[in-house]
Amino acid sequence: MDRRGKAAQFAVCAGLLAGAFGTPVAAGRPFTTIAVPGADQTFAVGINDSSEVVGYYAQGTNPVFGGPNIYGFTDIGGVFATVQDPSAVAGGTAVMGISNNGALVGDYTDSLGNTYGFLESGGVYTTLSDPQANPAYGTAPLGVNSQGEVVGYYLDASGGAHGFTWSDGAFTNFDAPGSIPGSTVGSGLTDSGAIFGDYYDTSGNPLGFADNGGVFTTLNDPQHPDDSQFNGVNDAGAVAGFWEDDAGYNHAFVESGGVYTDLDLGVLGSQAWGVNDEGEVVGFYKTSPDGAFNGFLTSVPEPGTWALMLVGMGLMGASLRRRSGSLLHSLRG
Repeated sequence: MDRRGKAAQFAVCAGLLAGAFGTPVAAGRPFTTIAVPGADQTFAVGINDSSEVVGYYAQGTNPVFGGPNIYGFTDIGGVFATVQDPSAVAGGTAVMGISNNGALVGDYTDSLGNTYGFLESGGVYTTLSDPQANPAYGTAPLGVNSQGEVVGYYLDASGGAHGFTWSDGAFTNFDAPGSIPGSTVGSGLTDSGAIFGDYYDTSGNPLGFADNGGVFTTLNDPQHPDDSQFNGVNDAGAVAGFWEDDAGYNHAFVESGGVYTDLDLGVLGSQAWGVNDEGEVVGFYKTSPDGAFNGFLTSVPEPGTWALMLVGMGLMGASLRRRSGSLLHSLRG
């Protein structure tokens, strides 16, 4: 599984178009399709507790890079709005996360082809560029909490990925303990500061992690060991993600308290990317090998359980000022 591009990297999605999807199941979990009007493809990747959905969509071909135009979007009550960083080339912005107070994070590509992260709050855009990042590869935020702390990853001069947190203008970089150098992605964080992400261990196995106050816990689906990717997290520590079977097919899941729930949407393939405290989950899917990707919104019936877990997460939360991470996507792939 190639985790470095994550969802925002359209090259990864293009790879999924080639066949990373299984056979439909007979009966699927109910879900609502999210499709930006006029878009060729839609990828929903974040949701907050007000049910505000964010992501990015593909529309047409970018004349600078030759790949698809990528635009960020918000979906608030079914009303779509396009998000474009003012420093980005047209068709070069992806939104990857939203906080409970409406702050957005994502990444953009400028006219020189360099990739940077951004934080948007109250209409003000702040560029995020990790000092250790190679600008040609970039800095890629994936999550933001209500305190304005950001998590993601950056790519270094060799193309290796390292997690980071950003807070009040300062970056803190990190690698997961036991990881292969250059294989760590920070993908989500809670309002209490717990950090989640994934990495490759020294045996080359893809694993997830939770970092509560500097204490790392490995995440690994026991039914599908060493084949899972972990993405967004809610404040109870429930994580959205997907696992990959032996044939390379993707299956969306949510992990909560060590219990892994496959979403089983009844589609050819799916990835879950965001989950809120109400148990609403977003991601994207497709229904045929040659079909387009669309976003989905579904629910897992566990918000009561998660509410109880919030107490524990609040006690264990660490300050994100220690660390920082970014997810980068590329329009050049």
